[in-house]
Amino acid sequence: MFKTCKTAIGAVALALGLAAGGAQAAFITGSITVTDGLVGLPAAPSGSVVSALPGIQHDGNGTSFGCTTAFVGSCGAANSVMTDWLFGGPFPNIIVVNGFTFDLTGHGLITASPLTCSAGSCSDNLLIAGLVGVVSKAGFDPTAFTGSLSLSGSCVGSGTTCTSDLSGGYTYSLSATGRNVIPEPTTLLLLGVALAALGFTRRKNA
Repeated sequence: MFKTCKTAIGAVALALGLAAGGAQAAFITGSITVTDGLVGLPAAPSGSVVSALPGIQHDGNGTSFGCTTAFVGSCGAANSVMTDWLFGGPFPNIIVVNGFTFDLTGHGLITASPLTCSAGSCSDNLLIAGLVGVVSKAGFDPTAFTGSLSLSGSCVGSGTTCTSDLSGGYTYSLSATGRNVIPEPTTLLLLGVALAALGFTRRKNA
């Protein structure tokens, strides 16, 4: 009994050890913010600037700032390639910046703040929280990322209507988690073997 139990425990320890070893892979850690203007905004007169947009169209390539850890060398110049995104459509590779590709796979709530005006100046907002996906780059293992997308709009108007000068901008705030998205197949296989060994030991002792 002691021998079989020892074997099972050893199998579990091996699987967990390999799982811990996988965590030492070259995963991406750090945060980055990408911002720029928007195109495809409504024409005046309009009751919104960005809060009713069905998707995002980017003006230019975007500028990166606030870069940390792996993304430090990605800040400064307008060095990102943005992909337009219809919010109800397929998820795109939303950003490629300095070789890092952010592949979006899901998001959380979309919160729209309607247009409000004061003294002839109007503004509205749209926030998409809970962005999730995979960021990858040559030399790194694919890594999970989280983040948010914020759209802001402004115009000249009154009441709840824009009459002229509609403009808008976006800000992606993204953070790589420094871990893989799903357990590696080898680790899963070894954990399965270890659990099977424990089950066999239990049946034998019964």
